[in-house]
Amino acid sequence: MNNAADPKSSLFWPYLASVCRYARGRAVVSLTLLIVLGLAEGIGLLMIIPLLQLIGFGGTAGSGGITAGIGQLLGLAGLPLTLPVILGVYVALVAASAAASRFRDVLNMEIVQGFTLFLRNDLYGDLTRVDWLSFTRIRASDLTHVLTAAMEMVGIGIQQLLMLVSILVIAVVNLAVAFTLSPAMTALALVTGGLLLLILRPLNRQALDTGGKLHQARQEMFGVISDHLGGMKVAKSYGLENHFAHHFRLATGRLVHQFLDFTRTNAATRMFFEIGAAVALSLFFLGAVQIFHLPAAYLLLLAFLFARLLPKLSLAQQNYQRVCNILPSYGAVRAMQARLVRE
Repeated sequence: MNNAADPKSSLFWPYLASVCRYARGRAVVSLTLLIVLGLAEGIGLLMIIPLLQLIGFGGTAGSGGITAGIGQLLGLAGLPLTLPVILGVYVALVAASAAASRFRDVLNMEIVQGFTLFLRNDLYGDLTRVDWLSFTRIRASDLTHVLTAAMEMVGIGIQQLLMLVSILVIAVVNLAVAFTLSPAMTALALVTGGLLLLILRPLNRQALDTGGKLHQARQEMFGVISDHLGGMKVAKSYGLENHFAHHFRLATGRLVHQFLDFTRTNAATRMFFEIGAAVALSLFFLGAVQIFHLPAAYLLLLAFLFARLLPKLSLAQQNYQRVCNILPSYGAVRAMQARLVRE
C-alpha cells in the first residue's frame, strides 16, 4: 500500500522539528516576536479597564486592582493616570505591535521560502548522484510531482504552521488576561474549549486521511500527463489520444473529489465549532451575570476577549487541519529522498 495514501499523524512532529532545525536562530526570533506581540496585545487589552473607568463606565478610576496596578506602572514612568495618557500608551502599543508584526511576517516568509528551497535543492542533489540503473526504476512523474507540487505544499504547510503557533500564543495571552479578571469564568471557558476540541477530533483524523488521498490523486494526475507526453509519438501512431484523455479526466475528477472532501470536512469543523462556541458563550454570560455578578467594566472586557478568542480558536482548528492535509506531501518528499539515497 502507498504510504502517502495512509499517512500517519506522527509526521507532524518530524515536520515541525525539521523546520526548527533549518530555521535555528530565526525560529527563536520568530517565536520571541510572537510572545512579545501576544504580551503587547494583552497589555493593550488591560488598558481598556482604566479607560472605561476614566470615562465613568463601571466605577471610579481607582476602584479596581488592575486599574491601580496600571496606575502604579505609569507613576514609575512619571506619567499620570489620565485619559490622554491612557490613549497615548494604547496607540503606542498598537503602533509598536504593528511594526513588529511586519518584521515577523517578512521573517516567517524567509523561513518558508528558505526551507522549501533547501528541501528542493537537497532532493535534487540526491537525484544527480543516483546511478543510472537506479534512476530508471523511479517513475519520472513521481520525481516531477515531488520536486514541484509536493514541495509547494510543504511550503504552504509551513505558513499554516507558523500561523497556528501565532494564533495559539495570542490565545494563551488572551486567556491569561481573562484569568486576571475572573479565574472561575476562564476555567469554565477552557473546559468548554477542551470539550469542543475533543468532539472535533474525529474530523481532524478525517482531514489527515483526506490529505493522503489528495496527494495520491495529484501524483496520479502527474503520472497520466507524463506518460502521455513521453509516449506522444506512440499515441499519435496508434490513435490512443482518447485513451489518454479518458484517463486524464478520471485523474482530474478524483483530484476534484478529494478537494471537495477536504472542504466538506473543514466546513463541518467550522460549523460545529461555531455552534458549540455560541452555546458556550451564552452559558458564559449567563454565569457571569447571574452567578458571579462581575462588574460592568470587567464583563465588557471579558465579552470583548472571548468574542475575539473564539474566532481565533476556530481559525487555529482550521489551520491544524490544513497542516494535517499537507503532511502526506512532506512524507512523500522524505520518502523520495530516502529512496534516492538508498538506491
